[in-house]
Amino acid sequence: MAVRVMLSLDDELHASIKRLSEIQGLGKATAIRGLLEGQKPVIDAMIKAHDDLIMGKDKKDVEREYLEFMGRLVINEITKD
Repeated sequence: MAVRVMLSLDDELHASIKRLSEIQGLGKATAIRGLLEGQKPVIDAMIKAHDDLIMGKDKKDVEREYLEFMGRLVINEITKD
């Protein structure tokens, strides 16, 4: 199921999205969706960190786990074939 959302972009961000969509041969909405889908693991990690803090988990532990996860994401991305 897909949900439609409406959003506003400042001129500079819009220009970047427009150019990216031109380079990729995609519509702007499709380019934006691809960017957001690529960020889903980051969004989920941010939500988890927030929830952990709300549940009373130690801030240093939450920070360490978040940074370790982000480091693994970066390493996985740069070592892809």
